Amino acid sequence: MKKFFSLIAVLAIAVGFVSCNKEEFSNITKDGYTYSFSILDEMTRATLDNEGVAWETNDQVGMYLDGYTGYAKVDLTTTPKSVILYSKNEIPANSYAYAYYPYSSDNSNKASTKVVLNQIQEGGSNAAMPMAGIPFKIENAIPVDEETHTAQDNGKIQFLNLGSIINFKLFSTNADYVGETVKYVTFQADKTIAGDGYIDLTGIDVNTPSTLVMAFTGSNTYDNVKVNVDQEDPALVASSKTDAESIYMVVAPGTYSGTIIIGTDVATYTFTYSNKTLNRNAIRNYNMDLNNATRVEEVVETVKELPYSEALTTGKGEFVIEGGTGNEWTFGQYGATVSGYYQAEGESGKSNHAANTSLVSPWINLSDVASAQMTFHQGRNKYLEDADIALSVQKYGESTWTSLDLGLPAKPSSNFAQNDVVISLDAFVGGKIKVKFSYTSTVDNAGTYEFKDFLVAKVKAAAGLAFETTEFSVEIGDDFTAPTLVNPNNLAVTYSSNNTDVASVDENTGAITLGETEGIATITASFAGNDIYDAGTASYSITLTDPTSSTVFDKLTLSTTGVEGTSYVSWSGKK
Repeated sequence: MKKFFSLIAVLAIAVGFVSCNKEEFSNITKDGYTYSFSILDEMTRATLDNEGVAWETNDQVGMYLDGYTGYAKVDLTTTPKSVILYSKNEIPANSYAYAYYPYSSDNSNKASTKVVLNQIQEGGSNAAMPMAGIPFKIENAIPVDEETHTAQDNGKIQFLNLGSIINFKLFSTNADYVGETVKYVTFQADKTIAGDGYIDLTGIDVNTPSTLVMAFTGSNTYDNVKVNVDQEDPALVASSKTDAESIYMVVAPGTYSGTIIIGTDVATYTFTYSNKTLNRNAIRNYNMDLNNATRVEEVVETVKELPYSEALTTGKGEFVIEGGTGNEWTFGQYGATVSGYYQAEGESGKSNHAANTSLVSPWINLSDVASAQMTFHQGRNKYLEDADIALSVQKYGESTWTSLDLGLPAKPSSNFAQNDVVISLDAFVGGKIKVKFSYTSTVDNAGTYEFKDFLVAKVKAAAGLAFETTEFSVEIGDDFTAPTLVNPNNLAVTYSSNNTDVASVDENTGAITLGETEGIATITASFAGNDIYDAGTASYSITLTDPTSSTVFDKLTLSTTGVEGTSYVSWSGKK
């Protein structure tokens, strides 16, 4: 993040950073309603360079209204900008409107709304500033146009920022450090500063700051925030603070003590700080001379791109051994083999030894994939207990390791049991990871574990296309509105019809034109596939009948027939 906000110069709001979970609203069916709420940006005061608040089309805003809990979309075509809400129910009088950003499908209670403040901030959806709207009351039932089922200007949403912004400017009065490439900035604190925050939207008072404090609870809470700088547009250590580029970070407001660590392509720089206060809805400027930091030169570790593989049959490859005596690991026909049962120097034969050792992969880059998996072949002997071997993954910028299920085969009664393993890494995409195989043994028991043909590769994600309704029966001359296409990944689709005499479709918009021939048409939305998502389709059918005809279209035989003898049981009023 230097470009933490590289495409726009503002933060205060979501600044158009939520690019996931976007769906296009198609034409609203007759049993639904479209409402519009104006956005007032005046309340969102924490902006970068005073350039105002920036939204991106279709940013998702969470909404609570009587009869509605879900999300709405930002519309940039209106003045002022607006939030467009589709609801299956009319909004009654005396309803309260509650809004928040960014939208989370986890939320079902406006009194404890989850608003995520991310620990790793790299742009994209991770850069969203959490915000809450000031609740307002809809005094009267909103009039809805009977023709279009839309209602305009139903209220004004004023958003309030929940976070604080740090603007890091990195320079050095030591010329030897100038020009180094900044890779990351970590803000380590003595208390929680990011994670899953919860706020009571019903209790918000613009004049009472205490009502805007987020409570961080649960397992996803962090005492540090890390900004990874975009290396395609890197920030360099400047020679003065006036020449330094801004690197922005969003944290929870509060007073903190701790350390700030800056990593470059050459070294790490550590600063200590105490009792620094960060206010909500404000920017704090940190001008940091790296010459005043504790500097440690370090070799930049190897990062492997996908697909990354190691056979482990002729050596450990890019893996490294941590702990142990060096006797526990061997590499051969069966891959990487580890056991505390070996012959140490000075011993006359093999015996059990207490061991605690690991085989650790290099950093593996999962930054540019939507889905990834790890595969390998493994085996165990009858002495290996389940607890003797463990698999874990560490995300870049975090100190903790996440345990994964190895899927060990059942313990054999003799010899070895083997199986092939496929493990999803979807929880770790968006950054770099290390993989660790950890082994323990005692002098009482020393089992053997082996694995080979290790591979980490990207997996194309499913397109995720679907129509909420898949069958329609209409009569010639009726009006017809195409159903909404669920397209969570905002993929470019092409529409087609297999029977244009019954119904033709605009290949770009999906709009339907009914024909004058009885029959069935299948309408299909197709995505061709790309490097991230598999090809996918979604379809629905239109059965078109003629209300004046003495015949009926038989769905079972797919032919037009007389009333006598047809298997079609829905007569549409015929006798």
